[in-house]
Amino acid sequence: MTKKLIILISIAFTLLFAYFSWPYKLGITPDSVSYIQIVKSILLGNGIVDENGILITHWPPLYPLLVALTTKLFNCSILTGAFILNVGLLSTISLIFYNLLTTLKIDKKVIPFIVILLLTSYSSLVFIYFLSEGLFMVLLLLVTLLFIKWVKTSSYKYLIWAGVISSVLLLTRYAGLGYIGGFGSYILILHKSKIKPRLKAVLIYTISSLSLFILWLIYCYYFNNSNTIRNIDFFGFRFRRLLSLTKTIIYWFLYNGYIATIILSVIVISFFKFKTIQKIIIVQVKSCTPIILLLVTLMCSYTVFIVISISFFDENVPVNTRIFFPFYFIILTLVVLILNPILKPKQYQPITIVLFIILLLSNILNTYKLRVNHYQNGTQYSAEVWKNSQSINYIKSQDTLNLYTNAHDIMRFYKNVNNHKLPFVNTKTYDSTLQKMTQDIKQGKAQILFFNNINRRYFISKPDVLTHFKDFKIHYFKDGILIKN
Repeated sequence: MTKKLIILISIAFTLLFAYFSWPYKLGITPDSVSYIQIVKSILLGNGIVDENGILITHWPPLYPLLVALTTKLFNCSILTGAFILNVGLLSTISLIFYNLLTTLKIDKKVIPFIVILLLTSYSSLVFIYFLSEGLFMVLLLLVTLLFIKWVKTSSYKYLIWAGVISSVLLLTRYAGLGYIGGFGSYILILHKSKIKPRLKAVLIYTISSLSLFILWLIYCYYFNNSNTIRNIDFFGFRFRRLLSLTKTIIYWFLYNGYIATIILSVIVISFFKFKTIQKIIIVQVKSCTPIILLLVTLMCSYTVFIVISISFFDENVPVNTRIFFPFYFIILTLVVLILNPILKPKQYQPITIVLFIILLLSNILNTYKLRVNHYQNGTQYSAEVWKNSQSINYIKSQDTLNLYTNAHDIMRFYKNVNNHKLPFVNTKTYDSTLQKMTQDIKQGKAQILFFNNINRRYFISKPDVLTHFKDFKIHYFKDGILIKN
């Protein structure tokens, strides 16, 4: 009965998502524009390259390949193909999460409510965008399910499949390495077995995890690509960024700060005040220690991976929901697992119902405006505000353009004109790039188009642009400025 209910929930939420997303399809971000160009190249038979024929290694290839396949199968536009793919991916979330909770022996009466919490959560918003995060979430849920089955049964078939899907995960986002490292660390350090079985398990998982990803590395080598997948440098890291993440995670579950404080206080007081609850939870933690350790290890490993990424590869990686969205289902699973014994007895059911209602309302309040806004206006570059943009209309009205801009990607989306990025502040090349840009403007070889709606602090600021080019012709649009000789 529970499985049939989960299927109905899945169908209902998928239909709701399709209905509310159809008018504008998916939200288009800077990364989405690059994915669109890759999909175009794949459909033209040029491979995983950009519009200039240059191999793209900044992102792994699976998501654009699947979008291209869907577009081909349904004989539709790329945006519609991506929309169909995301709808299909969303429909699988409920069933995978149901199987995960069932494997953990969570009370069957509670499972439908937990699945609804996941489907209404902040992390479910990733399916609104033309991005690989939705695919990544499905695959990570599947890897976690298979890995937990291996922990419980010690059957190597589950470990091998977990490794193969981990390889697919890595082909979706390089960030998968943070979770793969967590699974590997658990086997090597925390799994309760002797050293030889652990080493054997690590070897099996490692080989399985590299099985498909190696194909991507061979493809890159075949192209004689001289660029590395990511360039290495040292940027440093401010740990207060992680503190802001803690606040973000609390608001995922509890929308209002005052309510969050009250709920967390009640939970802590209940644990220490009511001895029966305390004993039940302690016994449950002891009995589920391997799974609890696994889930905590995944979060720690991925956090370390992000810190390393920001410190050595890309200092502009945002420490926000988009980067840490899988933590929602991990934390939700962890909490439900620990509280599972007190979810069953009838005397605790009123508390369970109240807690579910609070969490559901928090999810709705967190995501309602974003979902409605997407339905009414679109999201980011697919939004009405960009379709009616004076700056965009200027681009469309010109046959040829050579531009310096803070919105390199949006112009590739609306019209593939020749454009360059503005100088990056706090870099060694800032002065030389600014000098070259000034010469190009002076000689009439290029223009500057600065969008007011784009806030990227790593570019030269609008006031600095206006000050530096004050002697040039400056035309003001409602949403930007145009500077030319």
